[in-house]
Amino acid sequence: MSSSAGTATWFEPGVFQPAAVGAFAGRGSRNIVNGPGFQSFNAALQKGFHLIPGHENHQLVFKAEAFNYTNHPNWDTPDDNPTSGTFGQVTTKGSTYASDRQLQFSMRYAF
Repeated sequence: MSSSAGTATWFEPGVFQPAAVGAFAGRGSRNIVNGPGFQSFNAALQKGFHLIPGHENHQLVFKAEAFNYTNHPNWDTPDDNPTSGTFGQVTTKGSTYASDRQLQFSMRYAF
């Protein structure tokens, strides 16, 4: 299996043959290809500012969150259709959770 991603061939498609017409796939033919892994690094920072001196319960809270802050592309699974022209290739970026970098900011007044 190749460790490269993108449109490169993820596995060697020549070793797979479609089952004969009217026959089932052979035993042990499920889940034999692993797709690319998933990486998402998240972080959050929070800071509270006391607004009224002597009143600890009045606070302005600022929060910044970053999802997939390294902006690492999470590739989709390889094409597993043997009749496709892209058989064995990873052609798209996955649409899974946090596939693109997302930043979120919030401000809250707590009393």
